[in-house]
Amino acid sequence: MIGSEPSVYIEQTALTYLLGYQDRQDFTKVLNHVPNVVYSSDLGQTSQVDVHEWLSMSGQWFDAFGLSCERRAEMTLLNPQRMLAI
Repeated sequence: MIGSEPSVYIEQTALTYLLGYQDRQDFTKVLNHVPNVVYSSDLGQTSQVDVHEWLSMSGQWFDAFGLSCERRAEMTLLNPQRMLAI
C-alpha cells in the first residue's frame, strides 16, 4: 500500500476534494486508512476559504467520516513533524 514505507509521506489536501477531483469515498478512505498521510488545505488564493473556515469544514468532515481524535492528530500534527524530522 502506498505510504507503507516509513520514509514516504502522502499529502491529502482539502482543495482536491473541494474541487471535485476526488470523491467522498476516496477522500474518506485516504483519511481513514493510508499510513503516513499529511492533511493540508492547499488553499492559498484569496477567492478560496480562509483558515478559520477550512478548520471548521475539516472538523465537520472528520466528524462525518468517523475519524478518531488520535487519527486527526496523526494526520495534522504527528505525521508532519515526523516528515520534517527525516
